[in-house]
Amino acid sequence: MKEVSIVGLDLAKRVFQVHAAGSDGVWQPDIASCKPGNPISIIAFSGMKDVTNPFLGGGKSYWQYGGEAALKRWAELDKCEGKGNLVTDAAMTALSFKACAGGARITSYLLKDNTHAWPSRSVLFRTFDANGKVTSERDATGRMWEFFKNTRSPEETPLTAGEAAGRAG
Repeated sequence: MKEVSIVGLDLAKRVFQVHAAGSDGVWQPDIASCKPGNPISIIAFSGMKDVTNPFLGGGKSYWQYGGEAALKRWAELDKCEGKGNLVTDAAMTALSFKACAGGARITSYLLKDNTHAWPSRSVLFRTFDANGKVTSERDATGRMWEFFKNTRSPEETPLTAGEAAGRAG
């Protein structure tokens, strides 16, 4: 139990201190206070009707920059290649980065008709085979579990020579 608390405190220092207003008054991730030791896989579910933590930003004082700014910052921190893969349908927009350092991945689902509440079974995530036939269907909890189940921890991920040299100082 003590180890979990220490991990939680460490994560709080690294994750929750990631925003600040720039000189132009626009809230954005604070580059100085968010420096994870390893690339971190992220999956996010955001509702476009969320008034608690609006995806576009604004809202409460702790949530001034939006989801897009946060995703771009995580992609930068994880050294992801490219602008990501964007897929849109009637219910959602999905953005994913798969080519990130250390095997990290970032996936974001922007749900058109959802609020701040956990999407549970309000949206189903389907996978398809090459012929367009549905091969699986999961709710948000199942999709999140699948995402992290298929994510390697930093200890399991071999480093490239450049990453190893960077860590060595």
